[in-house]
Amino acid sequence: MKMQDGRLCFGSVAGVTIIDPTLWKLAADRQVSPGIFLTELYSEEEGASSERKGHLGLLQQNQRIVLPATNRNLKLVFGFSNYASPEKSTFAYQIEGMDKEWHFIGAQRQLSLNSLPAGRYNILIRGSDGRGKWTENPIVIPVQVGEFFYKRWWFFVLCAFRFWRFLG
Repeated sequence: MKMQDGRLCFGSVAGVTIIDPTLWKLAADRQVSPGIFLTELYSEEEGASSERKGHLGLLQQNQRIVLPATNRNLKLVFGFSNYASPEKSTFAYQIEGMDKEWHFIGAQRQLSLNSLPAGRYNILIRGSDGRGKWTENPIVIPVQVGEFFYKRWWFFVLCAFRFWRFLG
């Protein structure tokens, strides 16, 4: 039964339970912001799905994930601490130092980043619960992606030296 002041009454074998929805809403709004956590982190070579290299242990030890130039792919799987209305949860990611804006990926709980550019940067992931409350602290994944040898400074010097010797 709904009372005139908005409270709800429910009867049971144990007696009557009275619930005030406004107090529940206040308690829900005061709740700490939801948390997001990483459950899986893999680097996969294209076309070699049977060979997975898990990096989650390195990340938990606060170490930078190092990817070779020949394998610039990362697959990230993450979870959310708030299970109310999981279909309304949304996620976003940003590659710090490269992206100025967040890329929204909807309710998808995994992210595959292929052909990452060479360099050192952080990948940030954050989430929003069904009420639109975003996580205060995103997941931070420090990554270092190697450069191909033919794009390094020493290769150009070596080529210039060989060319100079050829002319001389």
